[in-house]
Amino acid sequence: MAEAHLRAGHDVVIPQYLGRTGFIESLEALARRAEAAFCELVLMDAEATVFDRFRARRRSLAAAGEDHPQVDLADDAVAGAVADAFRRLRAIRSERPGTIVIDAADGTEAAYARLRRALVDLETAQVRWPKGR
Repeated sequence: MAEAHLRAGHDVVIPQYLGRTGFIESLEALARRAEAAFCELVLMDAEATVFDRFRARRRSLAAAGEDHPQVDLADDAVAGAVADAFRRLRAIRSERPGTIVIDAADGTEAAYARLRRALVDLETAQVRWPKGR
């Protein structure tokens, strides 16, 4: 569906943590087949902030009687999981140097403004795969 959407001239956004390059490479190949631009953006915050946000979300969902998406992750394993996620993101940033990093450390509004600016810059560049690639 994503390829058909791209071929029709529309954008596709995959808004999730992609800590492994295999899926990223598959998405990049899909964009190439559709002769569409492929852009990688990563929102980065401080590791301690992400850890606190993860635990706060878990508490909030539990109070509402809902399970956290990582319900199978024990409370004492959260810090290690967050550290591992950051390790993977650092690795992706070195393996895929074209990845645009958006600093989210100074709040939602500032991060949103940086994200919008990056998207405008990418649109202005009008990056496309050459035909036949």
